[in-house]
Amino acid sequence: MARSLTNWGEFGRKQCPPHYWQEFLDMCKQRQMDVLEILHASAARDAESHDSSFSSFFWNISQNAGKEKHRGSKSGIAGCLTPGGNVFLPHQGRPLLGCEKLLIQGIPYFRLLLGTETEVQLGDLAGNAMSLTVVCATMLGAVTCKQLRRECLDAGGVSPKAMLENKASLPTAGLEERLRADIRLGMTRGINDSTLPCISDVFKKLFPLAKEAVESSILCTCESSGRSSLSADFVQCRQCGVSCCRDCLHSTAGYQLEGHDAKSITVTSRDHGIFQSKLHEIVPTSVVFDEVGISALSQEHRAKDLDKFVFNLHRIRRDKKAWRIIYYARADAGTGEPIAEFVVTIGEVKERGADSTGVKRGVQGQLTSFLPAKLPPLVYGPMVPCAKLTVASDDGKFEWMQRTETRTTDLLVSGNGETPSFRAEAGIN
Repeated sequence: MARSLTNWGEFGRKQCPPHYWQEFLDMCKQRQMDVLEILHASAARDAESHDSSFSSFFWNISQNAGKEKHRGSKSGIAGCLTPGGNVFLPHQGRPLLGCEKLLIQGIPYFRLLLGTETEVQLGDLAGNAMSLTVVCATMLGAVTCKQLRRECLDAGGVSPKAMLENKASLPTAGLEERLRADIRLGMTRGINDSTLPCISDVFKKLFPLAKEAVESSILCTCESSGRSSLSADFVQCRQCGVSCCRDCLHSTAGYQLEGHDAKSITVTSRDHGIFQSKLHEIVPTSVVFDEVGISALSQEHRAKDLDKFVFNLHRIRRDKKAWRIIYYARADAGTGEPIAEFVVTIGEVKERGADSTGVKRGVQGQLTSFLPAKLPPLVYGPMVPCAKLTVASDDGKFEWMQRTETRTTDLLVSGNGETPSFRAEAGIN
């Protein structure tokens, strides 16, 4: 039987994809490892074949292989959460965390008074709970039924349906009106530009730190838990850029890099705590945009007025080959719902004209407007960045690039050489 995903064998031998958590696989029993292999082969054998390492799946490996399906009838739908359930996300290479299980149930874990609960206890709490959104809707309906009946009687015996339609037709302050009020109350750039830094000034300060950002970022999956690898020697693919440390690359228990064009790199400066302190000293808590760049965006993105709002710092995150600084602009004088997101990436950024991996070292910002999903006409589906600001050269020139409209085109894919497909590696003809 082919075990192309984990290659597990006797005496703890296993070789998994480079994004998998090896510590988790070490805790899995042989039956759970077989379930992973069976579900991976089932996804490859499907009529619409998928490689589970690059497709979103939701696998409960605590179930028997004959009961658990490799995919549901609808994509993007999570399965049932049960106490003691071991849910694995193959595209992330890790299990579903306890806090994520609570969020799936609609329970905001950050509002709970949690103590020293373990991941297993949080998962059991989510598995024993009901969907909080359904419970809250039921409670709200029970509380408002008495008031609705009283108002129907006071109105002369009007039917509840007519009363609800009448209440729904009353004018309310929508998001668009509240945004206009924010601009009138002083959330515009014209009032704040004398004290708040502009995003272009922040980019100029961050660009010299691009090299150090890559060296202190996550270069191996073992560093995704917040620590740094004890090894200073790493192996990186020249084509796709995937990397791992020498400690995680073994012939018996490690990561699979046989099909990659690997090269050895040595990184000496690895103290991410010092670099994070540098970012906190440079990165401002609030920024504004240049009017020239925002006003050039097309009406399709509905982002031309975002230069009149203040973007407040949300978090600084250490990521693979880069650091990410996340800003949000919010309605209701900066206290309401988010209306836009701006993510600053310092380190390796995707850029045209780069090397074979398609990346350069520099600073890049991606602006995403949430207004198309909040204001009519509504746009459904995932929100993609509408504009990108990149600085990837020593001259410090800024370049705004906006997302063009979707078009249909023809592509000719050509290559040289042959390599086994993931179907062939899984033992499927």
